[in-house]
Amino acid sequence: MQAKLHHWANQDPGRRFDDLFNLVCHPDFLTVAWERVRGNKGARTAGVDRVIPAFISGDADVMAFLNDAREQLNARAFTLDGFLTSTRLDHAPFCNPHH
Repeated sequence: MQAKLHHWANQDPGRRFDDLFNLVCHPDFLTVAWERVRGNKGARTAGVDRVIPAFISGDADVMAFLNDAREQLNARAFTLDGFLTSTRLDHAPFCNPHH
């Protein structure tokens, strides 16, 4: 799939992959992705977004985290800087304060 997407993007640089974007933003897709990240060996260390997955526990925290990410993705406003400086997440206990 990655090779096909790369080929199509090279053939038509203005092409948009809205169906793929919609898939990535779907709550079920984000939940599965979260479960994979939360379950891997790196869950106790911060990612490039400075979030430590192991620190996000409880269904309410997970839902809030994923909803924020989804809203930013849907608004096409997701950037690491924007994600990290949002008021709610900037002071959240699951963000790594050392970065």
